[in-house]
Amino acid sequence: MSVVPCDGHGVVDPEAVGAAVRDDTVLVSMMLANNEVGTVQDVAAAAEAARRRNPGVLVHTDAVQALGRLPVDVRALGVDMASITAHKVYGPKGAGALYLRRGAIIAAQVSGGGQERARRSGTENVAAIAGLAAAVSLVEDERGREMPRLGRLAERLVESVLEGVPDAVLTGRGAPRLPSFATFAFAGIETEMLLTLLDRHGVEASGGSACSSGAHMPSHVLLAMGLPPRLASGALRCTLGRGTTEEEVDRAAAAIVAAVAQLRSSLPAPA
Repeated sequence: MSVVPCDGHGVVDPEAVGAAVRDDTVLVSMMLANNEVGTVQDVAAAAEAARRRNPGVLVHTDAVQALGRLPVDVRALGVDMASITAHKVYGPKGAGALYLRRGAIIAAQVSGGGQERARRSGTENVAAIAGLAAAVSLVEDERGREMPRLGRLAERLVESVLEGVPDAVLTGRGAPRLPSFATFAFAGIETEMLLTLLDRHGVEASGGSACSSGAHMPSHVLLAMGLPPRLASGALRCTLGRGTTEEEVDRAAAAIVAAVAQLRSSLPAPA
């Protein structure tokens, strides 16, 4: 397996994707939008570059985070496969879909009764499937109105946090990003401690870190973007949705600024 690096904004060079393709490459998979910092990738250009090197390669995109926030046109993207899920668009958890271009062949994931054209046998969860379809229809109908609103709110949150914490890093800055994302990194701060304080103030957010063997590890995404571990360990991921209001954004920004100040005040003085 080959992994193509990204730049400091979280952007993957489509030509680098093409250069990584070999004669024996079977599949290229690329996120349409990153789920940690919201960076949008040029999947169409990457698919074109990959096929220039190997016309037979299959191209897949993970469009889970992009659905409802960006146009997801599989033909314009030039992909053979695309994954989406319901819970990112207010649909039922546990439901998802894989687009498969006509003529593309994949092995059966579950054998048995032959449901879903023999690709995934087993009784379908009809209610969840119907919920996914309804959610996609609703979120697409409102995307043209909702995304500009969320973009304004996210910018309001970013401006307030950066004003209150001038040395905060806005991760993914300078790259195309989903309008509903505001993601930061704070030097000297541990994400888990920050999230604990925010939770006490009724602010729901997440970090860019994962836990491994009981130790909090910096996000591999932020490390790949070139952030030093001390900075990547203080990641904060804020996402906005259809229920988010200006008042909530202002309250969240004030809570973030206060929490960072409180945590920093407890740090030992430099020697």
